[in-house]
Amino acid sequence: MTANKIPNVVPDATERQAPATEPQTVVPETTVPQAPAPDPFNPTNLRLSQSFVETAGVKKLLTTVRVGKPSPLIVTFSNNAAGSAVAIKELEHRIRWKRALHGGQEIYPLTKLTDAPWKTGFGMRRRPDFPILGWRQFIDGQLRIVEPLSLEAELGDSVPF
Repeated sequence: MTANKIPNVVPDATERQAPATEPQTVVPETTVPQAPAPDPFNPTNLRLSQSFVETAGVKKLLTTVRVGKPSPLIVTFSNNAAGSAVAIKELEHRIRWKRALHGGQEIYPLTKLTDAPWKTGFGMRRRPDFPILGWRQFIDGQLRIVEPLSLEAELGDSVPF
C-alpha cells in the first residue's frame, strides 16, 4: 500500500518562480450603461401602490373609536395617601370574595366615593371609602344587574328552622 501524498498548497522557496518581466496587457471590460440611482428624497419614489395590502398578506383592521361625552359609569380615583391605599385594598378584597361566591364570574361593583373614620397615630382622621351599592355584569355587551345570592346559596348549606 502506498501513501497518498497531499500536494503543498504553499510552494517552498525553491519552487517559487521569478516574476514575469513582460508587461501584461489589460483588456477593459465592456461597461453597460446603468440607470442613475433613484433620488431618496423625491416624494414620488416614496409612494406605495394601493395594492400593498394584498402584497403584504395581512387583513385590513377596522377600528371603531367612540367620540362623544364620556359615560358617568366609568370614573377613576387617584390619590397617593395611605388612607386611599386602605380603601382600595378593602374594595379589592370585597370584589375577590363576591366573585368567588358567584363561581368566578366577572362581576363588577357599583360604588360611591364617601369617607370613613380612620384611627392614626395622630388621632382620628377621615379616609376615602367605597361602599358597594350593587353589582353589575356584562352579558352580550349589555350591563346587567347581578341578583344577590340567597343566604342558603351564600353559605352553601340549608339549615331548616
